[in-house]
Amino acid sequence: METTATAPASAPGSATTVPSRLGPFLLALFVIFVWGVSFAVTRATVREIPPLTIAFLRFTLASLLFWPLVRRRFPGLRIAREDRLATFLLGFTGVTLYFAFENTGLKYTTASHAALITSTIPLTAELFDALRHRRRPAPTILAGCAIEPANECWFVCR
Repeated sequence: METTATAPASAPGSATTVPSRLGPFLLALFVIFVWGVSFAVTRATVREIPPLTIAFLRFTLASLLFWPLVRRRFPGLRIAREDRLATFLLGFTGVTLYFAFENTGLKYTTASHAALITSTIPLTAELFDALRHRRRPAPTILAGCAIEPANECWFVCR
């Protein structure tokens, strides 16, 4: 005969608190999976469709999908008329042109190499920000900059 004990709803680790901690973890795993798969999918797609076209379609599709979600989630949010062009240009250059370059690169390298190169962006951005503001990067950033090239070499050179 099996017996099961049930913890009070407010007890740490009870069934009511587990989903709230598990949900974000599962969503993060899903995002990691989609991000990882996107390199292989894009690598296959650039053989058939020009890289800039893929980037434009990706930007357009994302805009069409997220526009209603943002409008519903933030109904009072409005972009000032004078900021609309700048907002569009930032989105276009920061997303579409980024993916146009990434997609073009995927024509000439493997998906795994592209993912590794892309993984250097956060550290590179942090270093450029430190240079721009003339400040010393945090010790964790410096450690990441020291470790990251070894990680890249380990994956690429084996």
